[in-house]
Amino acid sequence: MKHTIKLAAGGRAMTLGLIAALTTSTVAFAECGVPNPPAPLDPEGVVAAMPEEVQAFYAGYPNEVYPSGFADMERVEGPWKIGVSFGANLNAFTAGIIRQAEEDFAKLKEEGVVTGEIQRAWSADAASQSPANQIAGFQDLMRAGVNAIVIVPLSGEALAPLVDQAGQQGIVTVAFGGYIPSDYAINMYQNPYMNMAEVLSPILKDLDGKGNALMVRGLPIIPVDPQQYDASLEMLADCPDINVVGTVEGGYVPAQAKTVVMQYLTANSEDIDLVVQTNAMQPGIISAFEQLGKSVPPVTANVAQVGEMAYMKENPDYRTWGTVMGGANQTEAAMRIALRTLAGQGPKATEFAFIPPVVGPENAADYYVEASTLNTDGEINGEGQTILPDDVLDAFFERPDMPIKAE
Repeated sequence: MKHTIKLAAGGRAMTLGLIAALTTSTVAFAECGVPNPPAPLDPEGVVAAMPEEVQAFYAGYPNEVYPSGFADMERVEGPWKIGVSFGANLNAFTAGIIRQAEEDFAKLKEEGVVTGEIQRAWSADAASQSPANQIAGFQDLMRAGVNAIVIVPLSGEALAPLVDQAGQQGIVTVAFGGYIPSDYAINMYQNPYMNMAEVLSPILKDLDGKGNALMVRGLPIIPVDPQQYDASLEMLADCPDINVVGTVEGGYVPAQAKTVVMQYLTANSEDIDLVVQTNAMQPGIISAFEQLGKSVPPVTANVAQVGEMAYMKENPDYRTWGTVMGGANQTEAAMRIALRTLAGQGPKATEFAFIPPVVGPENAADYYVEASTLNTDGEINGEGQTILPDDVLDAFFERPDMPIKAE
């Protein structure tokens, strides 16, 4: 199978309403603020064979979808050894990942599903966060005899040969927050196109499609950043009265985003009416405007933060939209996918696309954390909320009734 990484050209109730309005046209946006995504890249008809409601998750999805190399794998006898490979703990997103992985493993160990200790291969700090170091850590996990690896890939292309090797040895790799082009990777991947569309669409309508936009990128080496960035630019290009006036890089770190945004605002005199950021940097961006005494424009709230919900409560006239999609709930879903695969349920596809729930002015109060402020760290997660409920996840597997724990 040939895998390619293609940059995008371009609550749940709101998400489903937006999906219902989508088509499978090859045109990205025909009208300002109205989504019209490209058709899925489905060379072998994997998406077309899925239930219609699941096919909607792949609208505008940027990666080719193929049958999984684990579709026919039989149950691996447990209890299982699990390894994890994440980046440095630099923000609420990665803190949520690490916390959730440890909590899930402890619970699964009590239930007799996993054994030993969770095998870790994550970066100690930003300086050690590199594709080469992640590859070395992945090799260490393979040598440790793990049955599955849950990973946030820094470079999917670099990891692919190793993931192929692991898969041929029966080691399951579940990736999120990035994409690995391998038959033996299960990429549980936010749909970058729709992740931006469901947030930008209501904001652009609120702005009547007019104003100056500042772009704040995360880390361009991580595939989701250029995919979301390109999707955003394509959307904004269909709004003739929106002017993209500048781009800065915040590194997915709120403090760094604050610094670069303050530098930009100090050096440039034009008003900013919209900030488009590519995940988890909003509190720092809002703080930059406030510290300079400037009016705070809507900042896209992809991977919405606790501090941001506090700001919306304190400033009821501030309107923006975002996604409930933190590191914790992605880790929880990725762990369930790994366990289902080891149980012999047979994943249908290399890509498990999802569109996260939306938070906005209508439901932001539901996510407010008591006594929190703009400076309170943390990502929001609705109580009991998951990005891929089990009844939805069943549709991604050939044999979803196979039990996780053998009787």
